[in-house]
Amino acid sequence: MFKLKLVVLTLIMINVFQDPAYHKLDFHFFTLTTTIDWYKIELEGIDSYAGSITNKIDTFSFNYGWYSSSVCDEIDPVNHRLSKDTVNGLIAYIIIPLIEGHGKIGMSIEKFKDTKHKFVISGRNITRTKDILKIFKSIEFSESDTTMNPILTLQKFNMIPTGSGKHLFKKYCAICHLINDNFTGPNLKNIMSRRSMNWIQSYLTNRKSLNLKVDPTKKSMVRSVEFKNLSYEEIERIIEFIN
Repeated sequence: MFKLKLVVLTLIMINVFQDPAYHKLDFHFFTLTTTIDWYKIELEGIDSYAGSITNKIDTFSFNYGWYSSSVCDEIDPVNHRLSKDTVNGLIAYIIIPLIEGHGKIGMSIEKFKDTKHKFVISGRNITRTKDILKIFKSIEFSESDTTMNPILTLQKFNMIPTGSGKHLFKKYCAICHLINDNFTGPNLKNIMSRRSMNWIQSYLTNRKSLNLKVDPTKKSMVRSVEFKNLSYEEIERIIEFIN
């Protein structure tokens, strides 16, 4: 009986992954799975690999390179929502519009283990959000781990895309800090080896809670700027960029 159940389960899985209504598009650096009405278009990118997929109704453009953008840098953040997710073992940021079909839907992977490249794929004014999210979740790179691909629901889109880690670093930190060298303030390289995430959040948003002691003979770190409205997720993006 157990063997029979195992055979049935195997056949079901084979049918799911070999569904003739779907096909896998191979872009050399990555693959993705779509319904058969989608096809790929490869383009010439500047210092990157670029292209798009389309079903003649909707189109998504992608870019894979050092200077690929982030979906977190949405020009209309109030009308979009953001989720941080794991897509086949890689950390990804995914954005959707508040009103389906009115705005950007896209995904960016901003850190790979084996390269400094980043990846972004996005389109605008596209409906069928749940189907598009399935395409995003099917994306695989050579270093992907398909055992790490949790279900992504619309309820997980609970952040506002106020900026990528790079953008937020420039906005809040760069006036006083560099990553690798001391400036007006100390360098921030390897900051996570010196401080915990909770400590950094408290220092930036609620410094009194740390009861820091002031050394009158030195430039005190207590004098640095405090950003009470900076969210935990935004600080997390900044730290990801620094690291």
